[in-house]
Amino acid sequence: MTSSMNAQVLFPMAVAPAVAEKVSANYPFPLIDIQGKPLVEWAVGDYKGHPDITKNIFVVSKKDCKEFFLDDTLGLISPQSVIVQAQGVTKGALCTCLLAVDQIDGDKPLIIANYDQTFFGKLSPFLDKLMATDASAGALCFDSVHPRWSFMRCDDKGAVMEVAEKRPISRHAIAGVYYFRSGKEFIDHAQRHILRGATARDSFFIAPVLNEYILAGASVAKVDVDPSLYVSFYTEDTVRRYQGQRTYPMPDQETA
Repeated sequence: MTSSMNAQVLFPMAVAPAVAEKVSANYPFPLIDIQGKPLVEWAVGDYKGHPDITKNIFVVSKKDCKEFFLDDTLGLISPQSVIVQAQGVTKGALCTCLLAVDQIDGDKPLIIANYDQTFFGKLSPFLDKLMATDASAGALCFDSVHPRWSFMRCDDKGAVMEVAEKRPISRHAIAGVYYFRSGKEFIDHAQRHILRGATARDSFFIAPVLNEYILAGASVAKVDVDPSLYVSFYTEDTVRRYQGQRTYPMPDQETA
């Protein structure tokens, strides 16, 4: 990919994870303190300064904007951003993404990223490798077998054959970063996936859309990341470990 391709990053943020009720007190989960900064600022920071990233799209709760001015906060964190306000609860992250359909540039690459995670500034080399593939879509992966994640199954040559949500079909767990070569292709495949009614736990997720690419004969890429550089604030223990700690060692500073 070259810088002229102007990739866009979409952060679906309209629905808070279950852990939010335990750790976020009276404020929205994206604003909880992680080492002196709002959680979402860590996620956005992974893409700041990347020459191919020129636009951030946030889909957020209208209620959080009205009560806590989340849109104003995001505008300060990411001035070159578009904010879409969701009226209510959607039927999953994929539906949340499609609320931004009018803001997604169909001719440009699209990255969809979880907002409740960070690579602490170490993402770019892995993202570059993913975007440099000839694949129509792909994702970053790390080693895990916990069913909280989505998973990719590959053949002996490394080609992605299947993607499963919340079902460990391999050790290739998806690290919350998805790449789509074309925004339009993503929208088309996402809408097709929803029409199939293929839910997991009664919700539509992003990862299974990659199966639509595979069924269409398109190639899907997998790029592995060092799990020590990746933190997902999915559990209360992880949040508490980093919450409010301004001097807690980052993953690359920790000793064995």
